[in-house]
Amino acid sequence: MPFAIARIVTIAIIGLSAPLWWTWAISNLIYGFFLLGGSPEHPSEIFAWSSILLPSSLLGLATGAVLFPLCPDFMFRGWALFWAALLLSTVIFGLATDMFPSGISQLFSSPGNIAFLLSSLIVPLSFSLRGRRG
Repeated sequence: MPFAIARIVTIAIIGLSAPLWWTWAISNLIYGFFLLGGSPEHPSEIFAWSSILLPSSLLGLATGAVLFPLCPDFMFRGWALFWAALLLSTVIFGLATDMFPSGISQLFSSPGNIAFLLSSLIVPLSFSLRGRRG
């Protein structure tokens, strides 16, 4: 039982700290992707969107892969705990910076954030479809 509590606390900490590490990681991934694409002065619409959605999706997949070993027996609940903690930290940061309502709306209006959300669900969903509990 103490090991399960430690895993739950770890997932909550990852979720609570997500606004900090996610912002840093996604900024660097998008910048790196842009540089690999040749840093065009006038990027095409496809390149601009893919430079946002691809890194966000890759980071979401990596997050799902990190969460999976922490909660193999309760994958969807672990994923939901991660997102609940992320929402809580977004509210806390929003209140601390006087950006509360806009911070929550930006979380769900950004295509990159939506790509992160959906791709972080892929690992738990795929293992659940393979017959594991979740």
